[in-house]
Amino acid sequence: MPVSFRRIVFFAVITLAVSFISERRACGAEYEGEAGLYRDVSFLADSICAGRASGSRGAVEACCYISRRLRDNGYDPVFQTYKAVPTGGGSEAVVCRNILAESRHKGATKWIVVTAYYDGLGTRDGKFFPGADSNASGVAGLLAIADSLAADRTISQKYNFLLVALDGHNCDNRGAVELMKRSLNPSNVRMVINLDIIGSSLAPVQPYHPRYLMALGAEPYRKTLDAIAAEQGLTIYYEYYRSREFTDLFFRRMGDQKLFLTGNLPTVLFTSGITMNTNRETDTPETLDYGQFAKRIALIMSWLRKI
Repeated sequence: MPVSFRRIVFFAVITLAVSFISERRACGAEYEGEAGLYRDVSFLADSICAGRASGSRGAVEACCYISRRLRDNGYDPVFQTYKAVPTGGGSEAVVCRNILAESRHKGATKWIVVTAYYDGLGTRDGKFFPGADSNASGVAGLLAIADSLAADRTISQKYNFLLVALDGHNCDNRGAVELMKRSLNPSNVRMVINLDIIGSSLAPVQPYHPRYLMALGAEPYRKTLDAIAAEQGLTIYYEYYRSREFTDLFFRRMGDQKLFLTGNLPTVLFTSGITMNTNRETDTPETLDYGQFAKRIALIMSWLRKI
């Protein structure tokens, strides 16, 4: 009974918070920074979402939350529904749902696509995998970008934006496959930006230097990104842990971005790197570095203004 009561109270608080924030944004409120990121990560990593395994009740809870957040900012999210088999989780296909939202600009013909997967490992053998950094952090970053686009229509009037919360990452990246197959015309896509594990500073590229971000595939934009990073007090790395071999493995052979790269789409992956908590029960909201997380998302949004 106490556990159920706590969940009800948590749900009520989140609902009131989202409603209050929605009213503020209607008045032109800007990106919330640390507070907003913590709120979104905390809900997605809460036991009510039960680890967000594709096809589970927890994934539906996460889907509803993400959709509501988008609707509160004036978006009209749509769902791509498909069936996929979880990797290492049985042989039966489950129902997955990508969540898509558009921000169009008059006269724009090219699209910038921003993606982050929201499914997780779920609960296995009684063990709950919160998936705070992997990848509630990416989804929180995606929602923060959606907030900013809704509040400031001048961010980039040259491009339309397609915001996508992917399901099926843990089903052989099936969400990215379905997105490519159904929604992306390579000739119309300016760039795909993938947010994958972006909230922690527990595994910095340089020891004791938490003010960093890895931007794989972003070499063509190095001058602009480095200038913005200097303003944010961040260091940008364009290789995964400064290794060409690791970059090839994690950028081109793993993750949802490998599908976009295979489809010849210009793609940038933003990540803070895997940690000792990745895919473990210890990947909780309290382990993230929200100060640096907020700076990383602010950097990406500043970059979008300059593209």
